[in-house]
Amino acid sequence: MPDVSGDPDDRLAAAVAELYGAAPEEFTGRRGELVAAAREAGDRAAAKAIGALRRPTRAAWVVNRLARTDPAAPGKLAELGAALGAAQQERQAARLRELSAARWTLIDALVSQALAAAGLADPPPSLREEVSQTLSAALADPAVAADFAAGTLTRATQWSGFGLAPADAGATIDWSAAPARGSRPDSGSGSEGSSGSDAGSSASAAGTETRANLRAVPAPRRATTDTATRPRPPAAPAPDTGAEPAAGPRTGRRGPAKGQPARPQPTPAELRAQEARRRADEAERQAAAAEQVAAEQAARRQAQYEEAQRTVAVAAAAAAEATAAEDRLESEVRDLEERLTRARADLAAVRKRARHAETAERRARQAMDRIPPPDA
Repeated sequence: MPDVSGDPDDRLAAAVAELYGAAPEEFTGRRGELVAAAREAGDRAAAKAIGALRRPTRAAWVVNRLARTDPAAPGKLAELGAALGAAQQERQAARLRELSAARWTLIDALVSQALAAAGLADPPPSLREEVSQTLSAALADPAVAADFAAGTLTRATQWSGFGLAPADAGATIDWSAAPARGSRPDSGSGSEGSSGSDAGSSASAAGTETRANLRAVPAPRRATTDTATRPRPPAAPAPDTGAEPAAGPRTGRRGPAKGQPARPQPTPAELRAQEARRRADEAERQAAAAEQVAAEQAARRQAQYEEAQRTVAVAAAAAAEATAAEDRLESEVRDLEERLTRARADLAAVRKRARHAETAERRARQAMDRIPPPDA
């Protein structure tokens, strides 16, 4: 039992140590007793502060129990969190993967240790999950880490994604060795859908590989002799006999008009250049299609992210409303407890006055019995 005498700060600290170290079902009753004791000592400020202390949930009590039974546990999480932050800032992918594996190993060990310290040999899966999420949040959030170290958590906490990223965040980009083109980055978080990621990666890789092939196309070589590019002389005109030329097989190409030189035939180098331009145009079309697919996937992911943000906002508003209702009900319970305390004190005073009155009445009757009647 804490020492409720002396300095008000000492009285509050002792009350915090006792209340958050006790079982949750004992919290409310003992808090009312400590508030009454502070009022009897004339310390209204301490009574108000003690009365404002919130009862921890079962998961928060388990985590608080771990901090009280093993004071080194918060330091282990803080040390690993600092190492993760440094590796993420320096973009050390290999180090991040190593620390991420160590992170979950440490959290699993601390969860088992916390449940054992709380005497829960076979806890429900929901309780184990809440304890694990709270320890993960303590690793990422300094405020949760401070409450964990002090052993004064009031509810289970879940990491929301801001600040130090959980799991393997940052490992999707290998800063020491870039992944092969077209291959999917190694990511342990798995936050994106597999089909969308593979399609975006394949489209991007297709455009990149096509551009690489274009750079590998050799430039057209010039002919080694002038005769290769020199136009052929025009054919000699046929003698005019007045007869129509004999009909021959049709070809897909017309011959040159009379009096004009024949069109030069393209050289192999020019054919290669034309083929290279055709491939370049095709590659540009493929790249444009890949960029369009990537833009559509990015738009879908943005829409999904905004929808998730709206869901989080709605959940946060509901949580805030529930918290306000909880605080209001706790305030009403404190008021009822205070009224009950005053009523009990008034009842004790009334009973005391009733006993005094009964004693006075009995003495008066005894005195009256000793006096003889007037007509005797």
